[in-house]
Amino acid sequence: MKIISLKLLPAFLCGSLFLHSSSKAEDSTSAEEPTPLAATTEKGEHALLPTLETSGYTVFAELLRLTGIAAELDITKTYTCFAPNNDAFNMETVGKIRSNPEDEEVAALLRYHLIEGLLPEKILIISRRVESLSGKYLLFWVSDGKVSINKYSEIAKTDIVATNAVIHGVSKILNPDVPGAIP
Repeated sequence: MKIISLKLLPAFLCGSLFLHSSSKAEDSTSAEEPTPLAATTEKGEHALLPTLETSGYTVFAELLRLTGIAAELDITKTYTCFAPNNDAFNMETVGKIRSNPEDEEVAALLRYHLIEGLLPEKILIISRRVESLSGKYLLFWVSDGKVSINKYSEIAKTDIVATNAVIHGVSKILNPDVPGAIP
């Protein structure tokens, strides 16, 4: 299966997307590589984080920072983020993560919510499976016009645009160990 990666152009902010084949694609008809927009905030972090916060995904943004994943994001790359809404998080669990942010299992679970490259809703509905930053795959299902991931987490909000990322709000925390997910 061919995985399509999108690169962000200034025109993206005007509602236009330009596609190009990623290095993971099976065949490549390469065009000139577009240059991403400035991708950092005043703090020098990836622009994904403040967009998560202003869009109401504050717990997920905080956990990305606490675990160090935010610092791992390459500011020259684009990402797709499947952000669980704040209600998806059990606050007791969040407290445990806050007290032990170096836990690699937690970091792997958070990386499972991130994909390198941009996947807006129009691409998600034709995608079947995509590899996450954790190395495990997300499966996309379309039923009654709604997209869900691994058959259990519905995408509630789509195409929230950050400078070099697209965010989709999901109803539940994604877990590669739930039946329906492919390791």
